[in-house]
Amino acid sequence: MKYGQDVDTDPPEGYGLEERPLDVKITTEGEGPLIGDRDTVYVHYRGQLESGLMFDFSRNNMRHSDFHKYTQDQMPPIRVVMHANELVPGFVQALKQLKKGSIADAIIPPSLGYGGKTLEKIPVYSYLEFKLEVIDVVHEGEFDEIADRLFKEQMAEIEAKQKHQEMLDRRANEEEFE
Repeated sequence: MKYGQDVDTDPPEGYGLEERPLDVKITTEGEGPLIGDRDTVYVHYRGQLESGLMFDFSRNNMRHSDFHKYTQDQMPPIRVVMHANELVPGFVQALKQLKKGSIADAIIPPSLGYGGKTLEKIPVYSYLEFKLEVIDVVHEGEFDEIADRLFKEQMAEIEAKQKHQEMLDRRANEEEFE
């Protein structure tokens, strides 16, 4: 069986009927309007099971080689385009209850999580617990300064690598003719 596939077992008794609903406890209120369907959100999060086993962490600098140079505190937040994402429905519904600067704990029931899908670290029909920290919200029609800054940083890094490679190539050519 591949990860992410539905399993052939019946859901546990009461699944989807008597399960606990989405529970979002806001620990820091935040400012401005609530996150909307067409907004872009920058968020840090930690996802764990009810057992305490962490399955995802936005500050994990080992998730991609581009981030190895960062410490956990330097990790950029995750960018979520609210109307075009592949997140579990409960994560999106939890974000819609928050504002810029909000910090919250969300417990997502299986029907709004991965349900009957099997994943490497998440058993089927698991409740998911998230600690959410909304870093910024770009409301529909606003300029996304963070995306613009990150794009410019990436372009500068690419240019620096290209210049470095050109210098190495020139040195190699000069050594050939000596």
